[in-house]
Amino acid sequence: PRWLTRHLDVPAVATHVILPGYCQHGIDQLVDVLEIPVICGPNDCRWLSELFGAGEVQHDLDQFDIDVIAEINHAPRRSVDDVVELARRYRQHGADVIDFGCDPNTRCQSIGDYITAIVDQGLRVSVDTFEAEVAVKHGASLVLSVNSSNREAARDWGSEVVVIPDFPGDKKSFEKTISFLETAGVKMRLDPILEPIGSGFANSLVRYADVRTQYPQHQMM
Repeated sequence: PRWLTRHLDVPAVATHVILPGYCQHGIDQLVDVLEIPVICGPNDCRWLSELFGAGEVQHDLDQFDIDVIAEINHAPRRSVDDVVELARRYRQHGADVIDFGCDPNTRCQSIGDYITAIVDQGLRVSVDTFEAEVAVKHGASLVLSVNSSNREAARDWGSEVVVIPDFPGDKKSFEKTISFLETAGVKMRLDPILEPIGSGFANSLVRYADVRTQYPQHQMM
């Protein structure tokens, strides 16, 4: 709001100013300058329709052939019942696959109980590779992620895997792992790795387009 007092040029016909919901401080100061009511709106612009009384906007995604994967972060720190409740909630909000997010430095000794409980809800489950051997025996159907370091083990899991290069942009290792798994008859999704903005984001988008063209027979992550 303090920045807006210096830069916002409000038209004379305006009756109100609506700010993003995260603007929680300095509203009174802005009202004094603008001399019209200032409303703190929703955090997300997609919720503006509710602010104006139009109700929640429903988005039809049936025209797209996609799976939505929803991760439960640090799942082993929660009880089985809590994880199942979250999985149900994620499904209600459109998730097709529930990702059981593990703690990388700690093995989950009871992962079989968690996976079984989620699968019993009629949900598909994905899991990290270091928990794959046990998780797939209890119904996990997708393993993240496989490269040259663990592709041989992937032959024995009997599940779909996500393939990544050994490091972002390493096309050679990516292609070798894809070829290895194709020969072994392992179902896969390809993930060239999306890098953060400012750290190779644009180039990674180009890689996604190239991979889609090169491997049209495989799904992509």
